[in-house]
Amino acid sequence: MGFTRTRAVLHRPGPSVRRAAPTVKDVALRMADLDNHDVETFRRIVVAYDGSEGARRSLDVALALADRVGAELHAVAVEGHLPHYGATVGEVQEELEVERTEAAAALTDARKLAEAAGVAVKTEVVAGHPAHAIIEAAKAANADLIVIGHAGRSGVWGVLPGGTAERVSRHAPCSVLIVR
Repeated sequence: MGFTRTRAVLHRPGPSVRRAAPTVKDVALRMADLDNHDVETFRRIVVAYDGSEGARRSLDVALALADRVGAELHAVAVEGHLPHYGATVGEVQEELEVERTEAAAALTDARKLAEAAGVAVKTEVVAGHPAHAIIEAAKAANADLIVIGHAGRSGVWGVLPGGTAERVSRHAPCSVLIVR
């Protein structure tokens, strides 16, 4: 009996029963209307943003939710503190400069998207391991919610167990919304 129930939960409709995917705004509005959880408690939202497609979807949800509930929004981009390979001092400095430039460009993009949505956003570049840096930024902002994309710049590695989104969800001091 339990097996049948599990199969029913995991069943996905075939191609003939496909529904149109909900828009990001639909998802945020449904979240804001939930009876089980008072989303008005989300007064400070931290969104991890690296410029990837997954991060863009998470930013869209965070913007719509912040607009709906009047929350303070913080966008965080993480710059890695060391290259992932053996390097000389010059190569380390070059890699750091590339990381800083990419993080700054991502946050400039986030600010433009927030302006277009009419939502004020505070931006910050933090250094370190992505999951740890996002959690520390949420603690510093006294966040009630972290919004993060399921997979970011890490590509295929981001969808495997132990990815950034999973680590953040396991260790965050607040609620975490993972956007697919």
